[in-house]
Amino acid sequence: MRGEIYEAADVEKVWSRLIEVFKAKLLNIPAELAGKLAGEEDSGVIEEELEERMNDALLELMNVDPEEYKSKDLVELDEEEENENTKII
Repeated sequence: MRGEIYEAADVEKVWSRLIEVFKAKLLNIPAELAGKLAGEEDSGVIEEELEERMNDALLELMNVDPEEYKSKDLVELDEEEENENTKII
C-alpha cells in the first residue's frame, strides 16, 4: 500500500461495509449460541464458544484487502516520486 492514494469515499465504503458485517456477527452471537449452550454448566465451554465466535468476527476486520480501496482515479507513485513528495520538516 505504500505510495498509493485512495479516494476517501472508497475507503469509507469499504470500512462501512466491514463495520456492518462485524456488528451483524456480534449481534448474532447470542442467537447462535443460546440453544447450543442452554443447560451448559461448564463455564470453560461457554467461554471457549464465546471467544471463538468473537474471534471469527474480529478476523473480518483483519482480512482487509487493499485492492478493495482502489478506484479508477488511483494515483500510484514510484519510489522516486514518493521520496520527492515525502519531506521531513
